[in-house]
Amino acid sequence: RMVRAALALRRSPHYEASAGADHFWSSTGHFLSILHPNRTAALAPFLRRSIGGYWKSFCAGFTCTSAPNRPGACVFEIPYPTNAVPPSAEIAPPARRNVFLFFSGTLDVCCTGRQTRCKIVELVRNHAPDMLISPSTRSSKLGRCSLRAVESLNSTHAKARRPQSWLTTAGNIDSDLASVPQLHFASNTDLTGGPYRWLGRVMLKSKFCLIPAGDTCTTSRLYTAIAAGCIPVVLCDFLVGGFEPQVNYSSFWVKIPTAAFHRDPIRAVENLRHIPDAEVTQKFQAMLDIRADVLYSSRASRTGTNFLLGVQQCRKELLASRAPKTHAKWSRSGTI
Repeated sequence: RMVRAALALRRSPHYEASAGADHFWSSTGHFLSILHPNRTAALAPFLRRSIGGYWKSFCAGFTCTSAPNRPGACVFEIPYPTNAVPPSAEIAPPARRNVFLFFSGTLDVCCTGRQTRCKIVELVRNHAPDMLISPSTRSSKLGRCSLRAVESLNSTHAKARRPQSWLTTAGNIDSDLASVPQLHFASNTDLTGGPYRWLGRVMLKSKFCLIPAGDTCTTSRLYTAIAAGCIPVVLCDFLVGGFEPQVNYSSFWVKIPTAAFHRDPIRAVENLRHIPDAEVTQKFQAMLDIRADVLYSSRASRTGTNFLLGVQQCRKELLASRAPKTHAKWSRSGTI
């Protein structure tokens, strides 16, 4: 199939006319796997000359990465297509939400978010009653940071004389916030299971949602928070967001510098309480205004338009970079 696609592009006069600059495509995968030699060896040279939209672009515009690793001649980031919030869900204003800050996710990741996720253990150990921090694990073999979280949970509840079984399954997760899973199984590929649906329900009842880096800065958690009307609290200095610059993320999210969170996680999140109610309401409204820009399932979704605007900007950059070079003519008196 990839070979046939490559042959079609090689024979296409439309592709050759612009050297691929006006051809575009999108992918849901990591670009390194998309261009893996065993998968797309024949097609990769053509993709690298065209425009690509990715969940995890790791960059934007023409200056993406070094040429051998670049997934397309120009790449821009697109939002994740799925989130844990039903399109028909009621979006309550901040004043009607009873969870101040929410996070649920694994504490053991690689790469970008390794230190940040492990620092969330401090929130597991010591957070305010109106905060909900519920770590998950992808397997029964717990990583170093998850083990620290379990030790903290066991220590806390042993003092309170409340013995608990911390490793629960999807079947044990109740929709009621009174039954909060402290450490539960969750799969990255199970988009219909209990933990995933529970994530969406709690975000709908939360004022702020923690968006830490995982293996990379890019995460579907951001778009689930937007769908739920939960103000994102971003813990990754380099997160840009899909369809930027069409979407003004800075108008509604709160970005905590990674270094500040690493120094003192408790103080970093408690500082959210100093944001005036009027500003919180303003951010909430700004987030509602852009939901149609990033949510594919939203009524009157503008995601298709934003995708084409991203393609248009990339095309301008590509055509400008491939334009013939002109050299000024010189005379004794100067430039002509």
